[in-house]
Amino acid sequence: MAVGSLWLLEWQMSERRRLHASWSGDQIHVSSPKDGPWYVTHLVAYQSDGYWRAVAQLPRPVTIIDSRGHHFGRAQIDSLEWIDIAGEVKAPPATGEPVGVMYLAPIEGKRPPRD
Repeated sequence: MAVGSLWLLEWQMSERRRLHASWSGDQIHVSSPKDGPWYVTHLVAYQSDGYWRAVAQLPRPVTIIDSRGHHFGRAQIDSLEWIDIAGEVKAPPATGEPVGVMYLAPIEGKRPPRD
């Protein structure tokens, strides 16, 4: 029982640290309750069954350093090339369509000592 409780607690904590994408008006808002840094590399449009519909690579990774996150505007979303699993170009996600992100959480090197 204790092992199961520890696993559940660990899973809940890892979920809270993940980046989440949601719609805010016609913008995709990417945020987390925890400060970063994170490097967002792709936006993902999902089908209603949870599988990927299309993925768009950002021209440059977006760095998110705090819990305020980042907003991707409609013009930026529409300007990206959205590719499906077969490599075919697809339409960008409609406002409200399930979306997500692919991102990296960097491992930080040793910090210099404080004075």
